[in-house]
Amino acid sequence: MKPVTSADIQNLMALTPNIPENETILQQLDMLAGSLNVVEEPYVYTNSLVSAAGGATNALAAGAISAQIITPVDSSAMFIIESQVFAANSLNAAVTISTQVFPLVSVMITDTGTSKQWFDNPVQIGMVFGTGQFPFYLPKPRIVPANAQIGVIYTNFDTAAGYNLRLGFCGYRLYSLKG
Repeated sequence: MKPVTSADIQNLMALTPNIPENETILQQLDMLAGSLNVVEEPYVYTNSLVSAAGGATNALAAGAISAQIITPVDSSAMFIIESQVFAANSLNAAVTISTQVFPLVSVMITDTGTSKQWFDNPVQIGMVFGTGQFPFYLPKPRIVPANAQIGVIYTNFDTAAGYNLRLGFCGYRLYSLKG
């Protein structure tokens, strides 16, 4: 874990627009800035739509739509998203570097606390998620308040292929070590 300085928190506050939707985030950042012992802990929040052994399936079938919730983001720490990654295969087919699947799937991501959508329209997964080797780095870090939920709506616009999908939101959690 890396200690976070007051300057780090002030920089995050400066990157966060001062609008009503960010009031809770700015309050939490301000409380953290007042703390003497704040640490950042690398972390990845994930969401998976995969087939399970034994025939049970949560994979995204051809032409299907699935709504998922990543819940809850840690109630004791806000989460700073720096990059996003995905992994996919065609319903349990083997994947190698040369056979990597880029699914015909769009996503809409929503902060369920504010009902604020991250995009104006659903976007193809490859536009906002990279691979483990080449992550998609956000232009500015996205701050997710403590105890928030992230909603993801997947739409498979491939009428023939279904997919197993895994999304990863990569970044760090900010913890105050004060009791």
